[in-house]
Amino acid sequence: MRELFEVELNTDDRPMTQTELAAAAKRADVLVPTVTDRIDAPLIAKAGENLKLIANFGNGVDNIDVAAAI
Repeated sequence: MRELFEVELNTDDRPMTQTELAAAAKRADVLVPTVTDRIDAPLIAKAGENLKLIANFGNGVDNIDVAAAI
């Protein structure tokens, strides 16, 4: 992805806090959370106008409030 896009990665190998995830969602066009990241309605409501896609890095969408993301 780094070759084609401007990318921010969480390279610390630790879960991001909700505050950190909200800040990332404000900056991102695409948010790619892991299955341990909780992407709920309050976080989605704080996302920036540029956020177009939440692409889960893993299997399933149990950690994403899909109704809020629509």
